[in-house]
Parts: sequence; structure tokens; C-alpha cells
Amino acid sequence: TQMGVQTHSGIHYRRAAAMLQFGVIGKIKEAHSWDIVRYYYTGAFSDPPTERRPDRADAVPDYLDWDLWLGVAPERPYIEDYYHTRWWRRWHDFGGGAQGDMGGHMLDVVFDALELTAPKWITSFRSPPFEETFSPNNKLQYRFPGTKYTTGDIDYFWYDTGPVDTDDWPINTKKLPGDGSMLVGEKGYMYLPHGKPAVVLPQEDTREAVKRFEREVELGIDAKYYEQFGKLKPMQLGHMTDLAHYHEFVDACLGKGKTSTPFAYAGNLTESVLMNTIVNRFPGEKLVWDAKTLQFNNKPEANQYLRRDYREGWRVEGLG
Repeated sequence: TQMGVQTHSGIHYRRAAAMLQFGVIGKIKEAHSWDIVRYYYTGAFSDPPTERRPDRADAVPDYLDWDLWLGVAPERPYIEDYYHTRWWRRWHDFGGGAQGDMGGHMLDVVFDALELTAPKWITSFRSPPFEETFSPNNKLQYRFPGTKYTTGDIDYFWYDTGPVDTDDWPINTKKLPGDGSMLVGEKGYMYLPHGKPAVVLPQEDTREAVKRFEREVELGIDAKYYEQFGKLKPMQLGHMTDLAHYHEFVDACLGKGKTSTPFAYAGNLTESVLMNTIVNRFPGEKLVWDAKTLQFNNKPEANQYLRRDYREGWRVEGLG
């Protein structure tokens, strides 16, 4: 299997993960990710978000099998521009909000580089979602068990509203793009724009560590050789290249190697991201997660949202 986090196989994420594990910014103390997915709140949602769907029904397009599109979700009439095509992510019955869309992509490099597993607990800091739709301004805090790449248990923060407004980072956060991550280490910071090259900060404090990484890991050559050819761009000499995410899957099916995001990796990542759909219902509360029993230990009423009642004709024994 191969999880659809396409940038996982790209050179920028692979290089960032390798730099973090090399210790370019030291062990990691905390990490932040943000994303602004504006298309949830345009078109049919250009008005302020509403709690309920309109009381109307539109004609189903000839090309669409509406029953098949609904799948396990409760039956409802087709409404143009409210579910199909892209608007489905906003609804509890179909999607996981902005984090359900982009959380797997943004948390991927953090998970991979730091070798994280399931969180200990998670907290929501914003208003609860509407009855049928997600709120557009989520802020979450996860606490993950520490690994050899962290200073101890590590906090991960997620923001639906773009980068956090802070003066603590050595960069003007107001000028950062709408999606990205910031990892805070003992010796510096790594800013990772989604799908683009990582930026290690402050550059004057981390320059030597980056050079060591390029020399010892990326280039795979000794110091003397590096000094001789140091004017060449690292990527001209390095052995890291872009990997084809989809081809990895096909090659694995043909018995040629393994995928980089199999179930063993993707399960924990997906589980962590989808917790937002439950925790947001209990703002301000710390929900303690038991990865072995797949239950919230301290909030029994939250466990009802771990499963759903599939509609008639779509039920699978043991799943719903």
C-alpha cells in the first residue's frame, strides 16, 4: 500500500527529514503546521458558515450516480455546489475539514523525521463545529511521546487559519505562505513551506551544521573533496533525487522494493489527523488517547464518534 501523501517521496521533504535526523537544528522541542484552504468557504459557502444544509433539492446531473456518491453516509437530496465536487470536505458525513484535507500532508514530514507514533492526548482551543459542518478556525495541540530525535515528549500544533502570529520565531510570520510547518529545535528552527525546500534559521547560527550535513550525508564525500568542489551546488553532487510516489507503489506490486508510506506508517499518521474531527467537539478539554484500545480513556462520550452507523445497503460486518 502507499498513502497518498505525494510530497513524501519528493526531494524537498526527504532532504528536510534527513536534515532533522542529522541534527542540523538539534533535537526538536515542538512543531507547528498551518493551512488555509479557502475553497471551503467560497462559492456556495461565500456567506457565513451555516449549521444546516438548505431545505431544497436540485436535479442530479446525468453524469453522477448520487446513491453511489453518498456511499455509507445518510441519504439526502442532491444540492448543487454543496457537496459535489469539492465542497464535501466541509461536511461531517463526508470529510474532515481543512485538517482532514491537508493534515496528512503537513504532518507527514514531522511524523517521518521524528519517527512519531500515536499521540498521548490532544486538545482543541477554538469554538466547536456546527451540527453538520466543521468550523473554519481550528487550533489543536497534540502531545506525542518523545523519540531519539526530540528533547522529550513533543507538542505539535495545528492551525486552520494560517501561521501563528508570534515574535518567537526568527522570521516574519505575517509574510509566510498559507501552508507550511515550523520545527523548533535546541539550536535553531526549520521552516518548511509545503512541497518546497526547507529553510534553516537563523542562518548564521546553523550554517556550519548545514554544511556538515551536505558534506557527510547529502554529498557523501570527505571534507577535502568538498572543499575542492565546494563551489558546485550540493544537489549537483548529492545522491538524493525525487522519487516517483505512484511508481513506488507499482514497483512494490511488481516485487521491486517497498513503498515509503505503507499501512504501518500511514495508520498512525491518519489516526492522528482524524482525531481532530472528534476533539473539536470538546473545546478546551484534554482528550487522552489509548492507541491499544483505540479509545479516549478520560472522555467516554467522545468514543461514540469513533464509529458511524452505515446506511442500509452499505453496511460491512464489523465496520459500522
